[in-house]
Amino acid sequence: MKPRFALGIALLVVSIPLLSVGGIVVKRAIDQDDRAARQAAATDEQCRKRLETIGKVKNAGGTLTVVVDPVSDPRKALMDATLAQALCPQRALTELCLGDACSPDGKSIVLQFSLQRRPG
Repeated sequence: MKPRFALGIALLVVSIPLLSVGGIVVKRAIDQDDRAARQAAATDEQCRKRLETIGKVKNAGGTLTVVVDPVSDPRKALMDATLAQALCPQRALTELCLGDACSPDGKSIVLQFSLQRRPG
């Protein structure tokens, strides 16, 4: 047997396990992406359910809008807004409307959360 032929066979035999290890790494990377997508969807659902304990939740156009109505104490309304932000720390609060700007009687609070993740 010629040395080149033996070297070619040896390299072929060594490359098969390395190729399979590469396939395993790619499969794990794909599984990790799927797991991250499922986790993000579960987090969004959990955030929405927690916000429903504060007020009425509407999901439209990529934002969650929470309306707390009626509000008898403005301090409690601000506390509810802070609690909403604490319940969904991974989401950005894009709008907070409190007082007369939200409703004529000034007895409601409107919060809008972006469904896009915060950077960092």
